[in-house]
Amino acid sequence: MTGAIIAKSIADQFAFAERAPFWIGGTVIIFVGLWIVSLGSKSRLKEVDQPTSGSDERNDP
Repeated sequence: MTGAIIAKSIADQFAFAERAPFWIGGTVIIFVGLWIVSLGSKSRLKEVDQPTSGSDERNDP
């Protein structure tokens, strides 16, 4: 989110026609941030799904 705010504040200093590269850069930063968050969530879910012992209730079929 910080990257998008920075890109917008920089883009506001330029004329409308010159803002496109900053908008595209901000969009890329947003999607990279979302991708990183999704990777973290995915790895955290994998950690939760790992059985901790043989008596774990999640191991029962």
